[in-house]
Parts: sequence; C-alpha cells; structure tokens
Amino acid sequence: FRRPVSPALCRTLWTLAVIDLLLGGLLVAYPGLWQEALHPAAMGSTFYPLQRTGALWLSRGALTAWAAARRRPALAAAVGVCWGLEVPGDLLLAWRVGDTGPWTGPAYLGRALVALAVAFRLGRAARADDREGAAKHG
Repeated sequence: FRRPVSPALCRTLWTLAVIDLLLGGLLVAYPGLWQEALHPAAMGSTFYPLQRTGALWLSRGALTAWAAARRRPALAAAVGVCWGLEVPGDLLLAWRVGDTGPWTGPAYLGRALVALAVAFRLGRAARADDREGAAKHG
C-alpha cells in the first residue's frame, strides 16, 4: 500500500529538485562562474572537479524529482541521505580551500550546515509521514 508524503514535504522535495537541477546544470555547463565566485585565486586551473560535482547534483536533482513525483517517505529519506553525504566534503573544503578566495571557507561551511539541515529535515519528515500513514492505514 502506498503511503504518500505530506503536501509540505512534497513541495520541499520539488524545490530541492529545482535547485539541484539548476545549480548542477550551471556547474556542468559553466564551471568558470562557480570558480570565479568562490575560488578566484584558482582561476585557470582545471574545471573537471566542478563539473563532476555538477553531475552529482544533477543526479541528486533527478532522484529528488522522482521522490517528489512518487511521494513515498522512503524515497524522501533517501534524498535526505544524499544531502547528508555532502556534509563531510563541504566541511573539508571549508577547512582546506580558504586560500582560494575570501568567501570560500564560509561558503562551504554554510553549505555543510544547509546540507545537514536538509538531511535532518527530510529524514524527520519522512519518518513522521510514514508513521502517520501507518496509523491511518494500519
């Protein structure tokens, strides 16, 4: 039996999907914009790691859109796990790449905190929706 996620969680998933698809597409197509904004001292270096990140965000965006369309708590929780996997990498970048621009460290620290908050929110909401659906459909 299908227990759909709440409309609020569904809206959150669609919003996250759009963000990932837009930012991922920009990183793949125009990695120099990201590098110029966050890593100005590294301009001229290779763009491949940025494009790889863009491809990962595109994949996560596609998974998130699928989770929003299917409206299943387990898929919402899986999206939360994907966001949670970003946290260690962003913390590492916040610590290591501060020499590539004045906003780089704070930007990656902020991204890590946002990713952690999104992961926590999605996991918590998915569990609540699953419990609520189980109680209704017992």
